[in-house]
Amino acid sequence: MTNDNDKVASYLRRATLDLRAARQRIQELEAGPIAIVGTACRLPGGIDTPRASGTCSRRARNGCPGSPTTAAGT
Repeated sequence: MTNDNDKVASYLRRATLDLRAARQRIQELEAGPIAIVGTACRLPGGIDTPRASGTCSRRARNGCPGSPTTAAGT
């Protein structure tokens, strides 16, 4: 019986150490900065920036395309 208790205690000690190590690693990962590496903008009608899209909408130009009615490539 003592042998079984020793095995359980040993397992629990090991699990506790692993849990502490995992918590430490999570804290290290969460503390780091986040970097946005790049962005993209693809709009219909040759509009190539969000600013150009807003300008087109505000001016209500005839060249300002509407929203696409189908998915690209279909």
